[in-house]
Amino acid sequence: KKEETTSPPSSSAALSVASVADAAPPAAPTAWSGKYTAIAATLYVPDGGEFKGFKFRGDDAGEGLGEGALRLDEDPKTHAVTGDVDGVLGALVVSGSRDKSDITFSVRPKTPGDDSFFGTGSAKVDGAKVTGTIRVSLARANVIREASFSLDPAPAK
Repeated sequence: KKEETTSPPSSSAALSVASVADAAPPAAPTAWSGKYTAIAATLYVPDGGEFKGFKFRGDDAGEGLGEGALRLDEDPKTHAVTGDVDGVLGALVVSGSRDKSDITFSVRPKTPGDDSFFGTGSAKVDGAKVTGTIRVSLARANVIREASFSLDPAPAK
């Protein structure tokens, strides 16, 4: 029977692992905040079939037009995205996820009602910056808005 021998671990191996860990790049931002600008949006319906000649005639009151604030927070482990919207679209809650450089989410009011906006959003992460669009309508679907946004890194909550 041949006896196997093992040599003790090298201290230089432990040193090189520690050096690599110390040299790791800083973590990417996981929170962003900034402003959005909401404008009146349109609804596209294909012309033909049962929708031939249909034209959306929403109420175009002045509500939901202008600027507001948006904050997104990403859980670095699960990539779940949460956040808050305030301003002309009302107090909304964000819930979604990130896949590589794409963020998709839903927005709903903190306190739902007929005069509340509901919708979805999408964004791209490019380095430390996040840009995207939120598309919402009132619960009665009589007012449609589109809000573009640009966010910069924000301190974690």
